[in-house]
Amino acid sequence: MKQLNPPHIICDICNDDGKCLNNEKNPKYENDMFGNGDIYDCVNYLEKKNNTQGEFMRGYIKNLQKKETEHKPKGGFNEWSIKVKTSL
Repeated sequence: MKQLNPPHIICDICNDDGKCLNNEKNPKYENDMFGNGDIYDCVNYLEKKNNTQGEFMRGYIKNLQKKETEHKPKGGFNEWSIKVKTSL
């Protein structure tokens, strides 16, 4: 009985050029949930390739901070107490 291999899916992030740790053809590739194969391997590879190390994480942190400030309630007791403190 002949085993069928699933078709190889080209990564949308790094285009699977073989040098990314998330590429099946890379000798250091691990297809394990806790191994090296994940999206961050692609991101790290592309940042090294494009000389933009850290941009992904900086953008991620900025987005988190932006979401935090958007969800802070406006008005209410907190705003009133600040007004009272500044008017004294």
